Amino acid sequence: MLARLEQSAAQLSADDLKRTKHALMVLPKATSLDALGGVPSVEALAAALARRGKKFAELAQAPLATDLPHGTLASWVMLDPSRPVFQRQTILRRACRRCWPKSPARSRSPYSGRRVSAAGQQSSRSTPHG
Repeated sequence: MLARLEQSAAQLSADDLKRTKHALMVLPKATSLDALGGVPSVEALAAALARRGKKFAELAQAPLATDLPHGTLASWVMLDPSRPVFQRQTILRRACRRCWPKSPARSRSPYSGRRVSAAGQQSSRSTPHG
């Protein structure tokens, strides 16, 4: 079966995450977890970072995979718009590889933050989770 892309303007909820087994959590560039208001299961990310002795900013360098309490495997990554496009695509590819099996039945990939052009310029319009 081919993958199907669905886009939604609605923000991702905890119930949405419960309905999927794999989730790619793409976070905007931020300085702390507190800046991610509204992102579901951020407490699981905080616990995983503490357990592994990692800092939140390291998500811009390498993705982190966690098991959420309801059984979803989530791969967390932070996109830095100041980095070259190739580096952003590489970190996204690594994050995808961590959370997606060869044939996932269903997966969620929310993205929040500002749209970034290929030149790395941010627009003033916010991109909803999708």
